[in-house]
Amino acid sequence: MKLINNIALATSLVSVVSAKVIGVAPNQQDLYKPDADGKWRCLGHPEIVLDFNQVNDDYCDCPDGSDEPGTSACPNGKFYCENKGHVPSYIKASQVNDGRCDYSQCCDGSDEWDTPVDCPSKCDEINKEYQKQLNLQEQTYKIGVEKLRKTINAANRIKDKLEKDIVSRGAIFDFLSRELNKKRQDLEILQAGELDPAVVKAKQDIKTSFENIKTELDQKFNSFTSSTYNLNNLSKILDALVQTFNENLKDAAVKDTVDNYLAHLEKYKEQYESEKSSTYQTFDTIKQSITDKLNSIDLDHGDTSAIKSKFDEISTTLSENLIKHDFINERAIDLENLLSHLINNYNPNFNDPNVKEAVNSFQDFSVNKESFKVPTEETISWFKEQTSKINELAKNVVSSNSGSVKPKLISSTNGPFWEKLKYRYRLLVNEFLGIESKEQYRIQPYQPKESKSDLEVQVEELNKDFNEQNNAIKSINEELSKNYGPHDILRPLKDIAIKGHIGEYDYDLFFTGNVHQKGHNNNIKIGSFESIEVKDISPKEHQLVLKYTNGARCWNGPLRQAVVNIDCGAENELIAVTEPEKCEYHFRVKSPIGCKLPESEEKSEQEIKNEVVHDEL
Repeated sequence: MKLINNIALATSLVSVVSAKVIGVAPNQQDLYKPDADGKWRCLGHPEIVLDFNQVNDDYCDCPDGSDEPGTSACPNGKFYCENKGHVPSYIKASQVNDGRCDYSQCCDGSDEWDTPVDCPSKCDEINKEYQKQLNLQEQTYKIGVEKLRKTINAANRIKDKLEKDIVSRGAIFDFLSRELNKKRQDLEILQAGELDPAVVKAKQDIKTSFENIKTELDQKFNSFTSSTYNLNNLSKILDALVQTFNENLKDAAVKDTVDNYLAHLEKYKEQYESEKSSTYQTFDTIKQSITDKLNSIDLDHGDTSAIKSKFDEISTTLSENLIKHDFINERAIDLENLLSHLINNYNPNFNDPNVKEAVNSFQDFSVNKESFKVPTEETISWFKEQTSKINELAKNVVSSNSGSVKPKLISSTNGPFWEKLKYRYRLLVNEFLGIESKEQYRIQPYQPKESKSDLEVQVEELNKDFNEQNNAIKSINEELSKNYGPHDILRPLKDIAIKGHIGEYDYDLFFTGNVHQKGHNNNIKIGSFESIEVKDISPKEHQLVLKYTNGARCWNGPLRQAVVNIDCGAENELIAVTEPEKCEYHFRVKSPIGCKLPESEEKSEQEIKNEVVHDEL
C-alpha cells in the first residue's frame, strides 16, 4: 500500500512540474516548481513554506503575493500577459478575472481565464496601431534630433563669440589699465612733486602686506569651503543609509549609526536649517565679498581712517566665519566618527546592499576627502598685526605727503618708459662719442607735457572706459559660467517662449526667463528659471527637467514655483499643466531640445568647435 501511495505522489509531482503556471512569464516558470516533498517557498520570503497546490488557489499566503500570480487574491500581485503577436506585459492582480477585458495591457484576453467573459485576442490589430505609433515616434525623433543639432551649433557659435569678445575686451582693458596708471602718475607728479624715498618704500611695504593678507584669506576660505564639502558628502552618505537600510536584519552597529545620526540632526537642527535658508551665505560668497572690499581699498589715495574702517569690517567677518567653520568642522568630525563606528562594527554577513554602499562611499570619501586646517585664534591675531602694520605705514605716507614738498626733480630713469629709453640711448651715445657733459644726464628733470586740468579730464575718461570694460568682462564671464544644460542647448533659446492654452488659462514659458499664467484679467508670474538637469530614461531617451522659482506668492500660501519636464518632440509644444501641490505647477513640454543624440553621433567639444569655425568660414 505504501508503495502505491509513493508511486501516486511521484506521478502527481511529475504532472505538476510539467504544468505551466498561469500568470507567470516563461523565463520565470522555473521558479514555480515544487521540491521532492511537493512543497514550494514564497519567492520574497523563503522562510514561508507552502504545499504547491496552494499556488493560484485564490488565497493569498505570501506577503509578496508570489503564490497568486494568476488570481486577484493578492493586492500586490501581478499577472503576466503573453500577448502573442504584440508586446508581453504585466497587469495588476486586481484586474485578473474581474469580468472586464483589459485590452490596453492584456490584448490576448488571458486576464479573464477563469470567468465566463469572452475576451478574444486583439493583439494583431493593436500591434498594427502600435507599430504606426513607433514609426511616428521615430520620424518625430529624427526631426527633433536634426533641430537639436542646429541648436547645439548655434549654442557653440554664441559661446565662441563670447570667448572671442573676452579676448578682445581683455586687450582693451590691459591697454586702458596701462594708460590710466601712466596718466595718474603724471598727475601725481604735478600735484605732489617728488616723493620722499621713505614714502615710496612705505607704499611698497603696504602693498606687500596687502597681497599677503589676500593670499592668506584665500587659503583660509578654501579650507572653510573644504569643510562644507566634507560635511555635505558625509550627510549624503548617512541620509541614504537612513532611507534605505533593511531594519529587519537588526544589525546593532547599523541601528546605532542611524539612531546617532538622527540625534545628531536634532542636536544641530538650527544650524542645518539656517544653511538651507535663502539668505544663507556660502563661504565662497563671503570670500568674494571680502575680496571686493580689499580690492576697493585705494592704498595710494585713500585716507587712513577709510583703510582702518575697511580692515575692521573684514576682521569682524573673518571672526564670524572662523566660528561658523568650527561648527561645520565639529559636525563633520561627528559624522566621520559615526561612519567609522559603522565600518568597524557592522556585520557584512547580513549582505544589506545599502549598508555596503554606505561603507564603500565612506571609504572612497576617506581616501579622496579634502584636507583642511582647523583655524585658530592665531588667524585673528595675525590679521590684526598686519592691519596695525598697514595703518602705521599709511600714517607715514600721509605725514610725509602733508609736509613740505621739494622742488620737482625726477631722475630720468624713474620717468615713463619712452623717456627712460631716450635717456639711456643719449647717455650711451655720449659715452662713446664724448660730445656732451655726462653730468647733465645724471639727473634729468621729467615734466609731463599735459597740463594738470587736461590730465584730470583724461584720468576721468580713462577710468570711465576702464570700468565699462571691466564690468563687460565680468558680465561675459558670468554668462559663460551659467549652466544651460548639455551642449549649452538653452543658450540660443534665451528669448524663445512656448505659448499654449490649457484649461482656462494661457501660458507663456520662456526657457531661461519667466513663466506666466494669464486669465481672468490676471497675469501671474509662476517663477523664474533657476536650473536644468538631465534624467536618463534609457540609452536612447532622456528627459530635461527645468526648475522655476520665486514666483508670485499664493493667497495665504508659499511663492509659486514650477517644474517643466521636456520630452523629445519635433516642435516646441505645451502638452499639459497640473498643480499636484498648492502653488507648485508641473508642465509637460515637447521640444527638439528634449531629444537625445544617439551615442554613435555624439561629438566631442573639439569636433563641435571645428564645425563652428567651418560654418563661419
